[in-house]
Amino acid sequence: MRTPSAFLKATLAALLLSCFARIASAQQPASPQALVTLSEPVPSTLYPEAICAHCIVPEWDRGYLFHLEIGDLAAVTMYDKNGKKVLEARVVLQDAARVSLLTAGATHAGGILAAGGALFNDGSNQRFIAKTDPAGRTVQSVHMGRFTTRHVCEASDGTVWALGHAMDLRDSPQADKNVLRHYSFELVLLESFVLLVLTRVDLPSPTKEEFS
Repeated sequence: MRTPSAFLKATLAALLLSCFARIASAQQPASPQALVTLSEPVPSTLYPEAICAHCIVPEWDRGYLFHLEIGDLAAVTMYDKNGKKVLEARVVLQDAARVSLLTAGATHAGGILAAGGALFNDGSNQRFIAKTDPAGRTVQSVHMGRFTTRHVCEASDGTVWALGHAMDLRDSPQADKNVLRHYSFELVLLESFVLLVLTRVDLPSPTKEEFS
């Protein structure tokens, strides 16, 4: 009776040792060969005034970084590639009681393009794109109804391209998304394009009779 009992204990001990060995192996750090090697960091610049807790992620355009103030200040700060503040502007719209910004870009003349929404004194809400001069003064603006701009840039002829969606998505889940619009500050809307997503349709294979 002692021999089977001793054999059983030896087998159980071997199984436990095997389990402990696997656990210890799994907990050991990976070998240097298994670690992913990261490339050397590219040159970087610090923007202490633009990067902060609870701030909107800054945007890049034409080599400039833009920081948008959160809240109703409607202020944009533009930094160059060396982290130097080159322009600070506050968007001012006539008859607007409150202005908020969503995105910004650079103009060819060194000013700022800014897009967002405004509440006017008559109670209406309008989306807009505004343009400042190199001194930060708002010189032009265009109202876009309920079209919400997410990205904006200026063309070489002074017109503006805006990418966004046609309506407030909270009110209309079926609203057109990825809409590209072409604006002029003088003639307002010039062109509008909607990105269509094509789906694959599997058609039945033609028969021999259909080719004859």
